[in-house]
Amino acid sequence: MTLGHRIKQLRQEYELSQPELADKIGIEQSYLSKLENDKALPSRDIFAGILTAFDMTTGQLLEPLIVEGLDTKLLQITQIEQYYQQCKRNGMNQVKRYVTTCIALIAVGCGCLYVNFSKSVFPETMYEYMSEGVVLAGEPEDIFVAWRRLTDDSRDAFEQKQREMIARESVDILLLPGYAGQKFLNPVSGGSRFYRFQEPVAVTRPVNGLFGMGGVVLLIMGLLGLIFERRLLGPAVPDRQTLSH
Repeated sequence: MTLGHRIKQLRQEYELSQPELADKIGIEQSYLSKLENDKALPSRDIFAGILTAFDMTTGQLLEPLIVEGLDTKLLQITQIEQYYQQCKRNGMNQVKRYVTTCIALIAVGCGCLYVNFSKSVFPETMYEYMSEGVVLAGEPEDIFVAWRRLTDDSRDAFEQKQREMIARESVDILLLPGYAGQKFLNPVSGGSRFYRFQEPVAVTRPVNGLFGMGGVVLLIMGLLGLIFERRLLGPAVPDRQTLSH
């Protein structure tokens, strides 16, 4: 579609005769006829009058022309050249935001995959520590093992101490994400608990799988976004090289 065809189309849509539209724009009917037949190019002031007559913006008037291919001669009209440059800037800013978003998706995806494979945030090797019971003040930390050698040799004393230790026994297991040494004391109400290292324990952390899946999805989205950037966004306005002549 040419500018002349567009002006004629709008005049007919608004149900205006040539004399009526020419009067609204402030030009002669003969000149309007030349515009509609693409035998003349409107000046800045006349183009402004056309926009005012149809109560439209430059973008609204040019939309069908841009879709079909904008004639480079129209860039001689100041408003169209300004609109073209503004669209070009907006398009570049849109592309920058889009590319930045794609790169961010790729970066976050790689981070999620690293978390999944390294298991550094949610480790899948835990360290098991066991405590037999609460150690009272003044007792050796390994009382639940050492009580036998600390008891009198008499049978009655041994059996009495054995019953006491069995009654006090309350096993507690801790799974820690990091190695805390072969043993450590943990204060509790009434005394402290003496924990001994038992063995490393392999555990499954579903959250790592979620990070892995999320990382793959984000990575694919970012890469596809970069690959199909022009197809998805499309040009904001036609390139000068691709404008029709």
